[in-house]
Amino acid sequence: AEFDLWFDEVNSHYGLVGKGKNKGSRFYGKFFAFPGGFHACLKFHNMCGDLFGNFLALFFRAWRDTPSKIEWILRPKDPTQLEEELWQYVLAHYRSAYIYCKSSFSREPTPAEVHKYMVDLAGKSPIKLAVLLHLRYAE
Repeated sequence: AEFDLWFDEVNSHYGLVGKGKNKGSRFYGKFFAFPGGFHACLKFHNMCGDLFGNFLALFFRAWRDTPSKIEWILRPKDPTQLEEELWQYVLAHYRSAYIYCKSSFSREPTPAEVHKYMVDLAGKSPIKLAVLLHLRYAE
């Protein structure tokens, strides 16, 4: 029984294995494996590079000094390598939003207030909206 609980759903960047949970399905209780997780993540990051590449290059240029290094971010060959760097990008944006939000309060803002601050700014500027949308994807 312990194995069944553990094996019920094992997920990674490289795929998904588990047992069917839908009682109405012919796959209920049967083993399944979907090995396409790696390629799904790869396609997702490449599409994000296509959609948001014009401003992503500006941000990442701060520490990636050649066109090929920028291209590595926009069209990665391995999504797990990019994900090791994306959290720093996301953290930098949230930290920046926190600092600017704090300047409009006389106290420490809550996470909800920082989020609202970011959404309000995004509603006033298309580039800020694009950055916020990309942050959601990068998370």
